[in-house]
Amino acid sequence: MYITIVAAAGLLSFFLCCYSYFKIKDAPGATSYTLVILLSTFFTFSYVFELKSTSLVQIKFWVGMEYLALPFIPPFILLMCFEYIGKKISVWLRYVLFTIPLVTIFMHSTNDLHHLYYTTVSLSADAPFPVANLEHGPFFIFIHFLCLRVL
Repeated sequence: MYITIVAAAGLLSFFLCCYSYFKIKDAPGATSYTLVILLSTFFTFSYVFELKSTSLVQIKFWVGMEYLALPFIPPFILLMCFEYIGKKISVWLRYVLFTIPLVTIFMHSTNDLHHLYYTTVSLSADAPFPVANLEHGPFFIFIHFLCLRVL
């Protein structure tokens, strides 16, 4: 039941993305909005496949796919807000905005080498279906602290 609800949310996001692309593409912030919804759709369907996974290897793969979209959603939301109010931001600030997501994807993708993002990744034994038990590492804590301080 839960997977069906999440998949329906993904379909709704996809249709909203298509609608925004064809109907509001000239509105202020529409391009960034469309990208946010597209990234949300990709994340949602990756999450559905994570929930349907039966092994730790599959779950880790789909969590990795989720992380291809997830870190980019906040910068695009910020860009959408800037575009909506008509504020231009410099090119170097755009690079700075996307540095944290790129470093996050790199750290997440190479976690098996250093365990700085997640110290341990295992399957939870007390769940009725396979669920990943992710222990946050120092880089994960640092990024979340940094993001909370900025907000």
